[in-house]
Amino acid sequence: GKVLVKGWSRLQVHVHYDSSSPQVAVDTEEIPTSGGAVDKVHFTTYVVNHSAAGQTYTVDYTLQVPTGSSLEIRNPQGMVQVESVQGDTSVDSLGGYLRH
Repeated sequence: GKVLVKGWSRLQVHVHYDSSSPQVAVDTEEIPTSGGAVDKVHFTTYVVNHSAAGQTYTVDYTLQVPTGSSLEIRNPQGMVQVESVQGDTSVDSLGGYLRH
């Protein structure tokens, strides 16, 4: 799917995602897992039920992050768009492309 990241003035991360199917799930991991501020947030997208072979499932993400955030995005087949983020940005995508 698509990943859109927008910088904003708040010191928090807001995420919204839309799944193309109930067969797709998203796991979220915050690092560190306890304590105060979170340094990293990982989102993992996976197919829950592989019985529907040959199906293509996607999840589109929209993230709002502090403008000074550093990003590492791995989206194997979709588009990645980053707007108003001033930190370092690394994108790994085999079949997609980056709009910055």
